[in-house]
Amino acid sequence: MSLTLEKRDGIAIVTLDRPPVNALTLALYSEIADLFENLGKELDVHCAIFTGAGNRAFCAGLDLNEFLSATPEQDPERAAIVRRTFSAVYRCPIPVIAAVNGPALGAGSVLATVCDIRIAASNARFGTPEINVGRCGGAAHHGRLIPQGALRRMYFTGEPIGAQEAFRLGLIDEVVEPEDLMTTALRLAAKIAA
Repeated sequence: MSLTLEKRDGIAIVTLDRPPVNALTLALYSEIADLFENLGKELDVHCAIFTGAGNRAFCAGLDLNEFLSATPEQDPERAAIVRRTFSAVYRCPIPVIAAVNGPALGAGSVLATVCDIRIAASNARFGTPEINVGRCGGAAHHGRLIPQGALRRMYFTGEPIGAQEAFRLGLIDEVVEPEDLMTTALRLAAKIAA
């Protein structure tokens, strides 16, 4: 299972569950898009929490094995799937809270930015390391939240920033200890769902 959905008390908890670091394949991108396009169409959930399984990463971005086996001719089709996924989360009919439980890198960082509210564990890091493999994407989503200088530094260097720096820049809304992350997210989601 790569994506799980749990519903409780008007809240949908969507969890990326692809060990070891919740890396994204094109199939998982499509699964996320399908879920978020339909989430909120049912009357039994009024807020969603998007998080990652385990304690190694929220999402380490694109699965590099799949990425490296792709051809340049596949780029337009792959890009369309990725854009659809980010759009589905961003335009979800109900509010989405990212509960970032560890590193959010590349597409993982973008997934956090397309959520309405971002709460991060103190050990979370955010980065766009794809510059190291000759790619650069997702800047528009990050650029809605952080100043241009910080955005360019992240994209040009590929160096991640910690949770406190991400909070200072406005990338995330709250930093909590890892053991308090889901409690904090659930409390906020319950308030919104009510």
